[in-house]
Amino acid sequence: MNTPPPPGGERHGTRAVALPPACALAGSLALSFAATHQNTPPTAPAPSAAGTITPADAPPSQPAGPPPTPTALDIPDIGLHADLDPLTTDGNGVLQPPDRPDRAGWYTTAATWQSPLVLTGHVDYPHTGPAVFYHLGDLRPGQRVTLTTTDHHNRTYTVDAVRSYAKDDFPTQQVYGPTSTPQLRLITCGDWDDQAHAYRANTIAFATLTADGGDG
Repeated sequence: MNTPPPPGGERHGTRAVALPPACALAGSLALSFAATHQNTPPTAPAPSAAGTITPADAPPSQPAGPPPTPTALDIPDIGLHADLDPLTTDGNGVLQPPDRPDRAGWYTTAATWQSPLVLTGHVDYPHTGPAVFYHLGDLRPGQRVTLTTTDHHNRTYTVDAVRSYAKDDFPTQQVYGPTSTPQLRLITCGDWDDQAHAYRANTIAFATLTADGGDG
């Protein structure tokens, strides 16, 4: 399967414009939303310099079989609990954003542990304010992310890095490329531009599976 471009999509007139994950709805409706919420923009990491992200220590053995479907996400350090919905791509291979501000979506390019699991969510939402990933930029390396899956296990991922990338510098290979250990990516928008009424960047958290299992 081809690696998809930065997720999200928006249509202005008849021209489709690819946008980063979770930005599509916020971007298209920012004019009506900015006046009520963007006075208190979410935290975003500083712009990222090029460099290697060092994964946390993975469990001694790889999980057996294909990855189960994720159903819920918990990040206690930022007070986050969210149900997860599968995401799809459109006819151009562009990943579509989640439909609701209180839920995140998941996507993977292949059903193997060597294909990173990508979670996207809105940072804020018209008329409702902060959304599911509003505090994603507050995450720090070493903090834990727990996924509940259809096999009723809780799988713990440890955050390796949280970085900000300009929309025209989306790190496609780092997000979607194959990995030697089970990896997780969490993505939302960042760097709100009041003048442009748009987000200029993506906030991306990179995490490694460090504890596999235990009934949820």
